[in-house]
Amino acid sequence: MDFLTKSMILEAARKQYLTFDNEFREYLAQGNSFNGAYHHFTLEDVEQHKAQSELQTQLESWKTIPGGVKNSSPVRLTAYSISKILEDIDGQLSKSS
Repeated sequence: MDFLTKSMILEAARKQYLTFDNEFREYLAQGNSFNGAYHHFTLEDVEQHKAQSELQTQLESWKTIPGGVKNSSPVRLTAYSISKILEDIDGQLSKSS
């Protein structure tokens, strides 16, 4: 993959994933250049931040300031869903019978 394509993918990831943008900015704040940052980060880093960013987006959608309202229901939490825990308990109870 050439440098231009990689830098375009990293720029798109910065716009799409907040956690990746934060890490990218921290790297730049340490005195590194943009060119060095594009060489430092890999596509695997983008994939890791994709999952982290999705979870953070889900958690952020549940936050409401005191006295605030939401005009729509928050997204369903996939990682912290109680349904998986209840299914495991139900499976354990069914096996013991």
